Amino acid sequence: MSVQEEEDIQRFERPRRNKALKKALIAFNHQHSTRPCVLREISETGALLELDDATNLPMNFILHVELDGFKVPCKWIRKIESCIAVQFTEPREPTKLIRKQSVKPSFDRLTMLMEREQELKKIMAQQRAEQASDIEANTKEQYRTPNRVKGITFGKRR
Repeated sequence: MSVQEEEDIQRFERPRRNKALKKALIAFNHQHSTRPCVLREISETGALLELDDATNLPMNFILHVELDGFKVPCKWIRKIESCIAVQFTEPREPTKLIRKQSVKPSFDRLTMLMEREQELKKIMAQQRAEQASDIEANTKEQYRTPNRVKGITFGKRR
């Protein structure tokens, strides 16, 4: 490989984007207007944002990511279906965390849900058994041979 080819490859290589699913806010018009979005991918130089509607979005805006506690000026690069790719124009600036992510296991809730599921399974099994016995009783009654009436007969006997 020549030096020129190596430089071309380095120029077109972009930093690896990490998958993310974080709530973010796009601020523009001197941060007087905002639009909610979802941060799908992020790298050191840019991000992929998912929006409901990308119309009337300015080329330059500020992206606020609450969970990571930073804001960064961005430049709109391209639109991909319902997402837009942005490039960071300046380094990230730390901000006050508005919301902290807390994922706590709730074993009490989990056991309660599992118990409820078992109860529902028992109830459904009882209902199925009742329906089966009703169907069986109805079919026996339909195909039961009637009792012959003794006495008057009509027509010829053989």
